[in-house]
Amino acid sequence: MIRRNVPLTKPLAIIGSGRSGTLYTTLLLRRLGIDVGHEQPGRDGIVSGWIVPTVDPETSVVLHQVRNPLLVIPSTCRALESSWRRVREWVPLPERPLLLRALHVWVLWNEIAQRKARWTYRIEDITSALPRLCDEIGIKRVPMPPMPARMHASKVPPSVVTWEQLMCLDVAMTMRAQTMAASYGYPA
Repeated sequence: MIRRNVPLTKPLAIIGSGRSGTLYTTLLLRRLGIDVGHEQPGRDGIVSGWIVPTVDPETSVVLHQVRNPLLVIPSTCRALESSWRRVREWVPLPERPLLLRALHVWVLWNEIAQRKARWTYRIEDITSALPRLCDEIGIKRVPMPPMPARMHASKVPPSVVTWEQLMCLDVAMTMRAQTMAASYGYPA
């Protein structure tokens, strides 16, 4: 781990929809010597999928992290009830089915995050995005530290949903998701 004794000039807030790899990014930043918390603030900031509307781009360096929606949406179905309540404070969500609710979260949360952030990057591209991430944070560029292949290897294996399955639930919201996914570089 790289040791840093000087805090960042502005707190860092990396946001996105829940289940977008925020735990992985938290570990990466900690290995770079940046004291961020996962879902709670550290000395240098926070990495969170659930605080999107509360982040202030005037007082924080706000970056937006995305992950393939066809992996995130089914994974979001496993979110805790407290997470669903937090999201409902800001955006309307359908009650059932859970997959439809998760689709709404992915679209609405990422729309908010994208408006607040100075840069959006894909977690799948974190190695090639690291130099710019360092620039955005305001630290010296460093090589990618050794990282685990998966953060949740011992938990439930990832499930995948198809665009066709989502279309059966809500055509309009799925089309919004596909447009966003394509703009982030994912197949739509």
